[in-house]
Amino acid sequence: MKVVRFDQLIPQVLIRIPSGCSTSLILDAIRSCAGSFCSETEIWREELTAQNLVAAQKAYSINPGYTAGIKRIYSANVRSAAEVTAGTKGSSLDLDKASFSPRTDIITFDTAPSAVSITNGLVFTVILIPEFKSNEIAAWIIDRWSDGIIAGAVSEICGRPGPTFNQVIWERAAGDYRNAKADAMREAMADFKEGTLQFQPGWRLI
Repeated sequence: MKVVRFDQLIPQVLIRIPSGCSTSLILDAIRSCAGSFCSETEIWREELTAQNLVAAQKAYSINPGYTAGIKRIYSANVRSAAEVTAGTKGSSLDLDKASFSPRTDIITFDTAPSAVSITNGLVFTVILIPEFKSNEIAAWIIDRWSDGIIAGAVSEICGRPGPTFNQVIWERAAGDYRNAKADAMREAMADFKEGTLQFQPGWRLI
């Protein structure tokens, strides 16, 4: 699990904006735009480490593995012992028949996913967003979408009244940010980074 710190992007923002903005404000702008980018595009999708199925258990805690919040659960798959050994994905669980609490990161199924215990038998794919004041994000997001996130931070800084206001830079960066978000949305709908996407229409929040 490779991550990139948001403060590593500060130099790339600094060279694009007028002088007069503190590094703390730049960092806040990067965090804000990274959060908005991931939330609006749902591009940060991660298949999490498999966890054990417990016989007749309905509730499971989900650990995203990053300093990030779970916006929603994209999919949940249950695997038999044979499927675990074979490394296959198993069967999809109906998320319409489950409740997820983003406050506790606990999902509760209406019916237990398995009547028997299976090591590594439950696999979640989740949509993540950076937590407020988080200083890291998955490296693959930055590898693919850093230009868009940086453009968003630049537009936010140069659109504020004050010494860094610059309408030309603001409008150009805002356009680049919108275009990056549109590209990410298309990519998210067309192709999961590790396989084909299928739309999951329902989930319940509690």
